[in-house]
Amino acid sequence: MPQTILLQDWKYVSGSSEIVQAETGWLDLADFTDFAAYLSVKDLSGAPTIYYETSPSKDNDLFATMASVAPGAAGRTVSIVRYSSASEPLARWVRWRINAAAAYTLNFRVWVAAVPTG
Repeated sequence: MPQTILLQDWKYVSGSSEIVQAETGWLDLADFTDFAAYLSVKDLSGAPTIYYETSPSKDNDLFATMASVAPGAAGRTVSIVRYSSASEPLARWVRWRINAAAAYTLNFRVWVAAVPTG
């Protein structure tokens, strides 16, 4: 049975460059295999892309993208990562990163539904 975990409560960000989630918000999903990220967007301008990244340790250089989404409007987007078919499977730590080529604003929240191992 999946467990629901908050990856990011409502957050407003703006800018024109990369923003990485603070380490205090990263999820330790060592005991999980698959997950779905539920992105809710209240306010959006510009064209930011949200990347869901994973790493076996908290080493910044080891994080790799599992999934990405470029929300086109306010609403909800679901990204599913299955261990058996992901190009970059869940390692342990999960965080989000936002990047854009031009100025953007974004008010968002991310819930994760993760499937425990075994």
